[in-house]
Amino acid sequence: MSSLDYPLLRDTARVDAASVEPLPGSCKINVQDSRADIRVEAREVKLTPAAVECALIGGKSGSPLSAY
Repeated sequence: MSSLDYPLLRDTARVDAASVEPLPGSCKINVQDSRADIRVEAREVKLTPAAVECALIGGKSGSPLSAY
């Protein structure tokens, strides 16, 4: 039996629709650091007052959290 008898992962792999849909309360942003020619894609999440209190983040409820 050879490896050609089995289906290849690239032919059978599927992506769950929930993993590519937009996340509620967030948007994609591009973060630039010290070099102007390099940007990193991140996600900016709007926090509710309960999320700020639960996570013990020292910010305001209106300030977004950037996640890489």
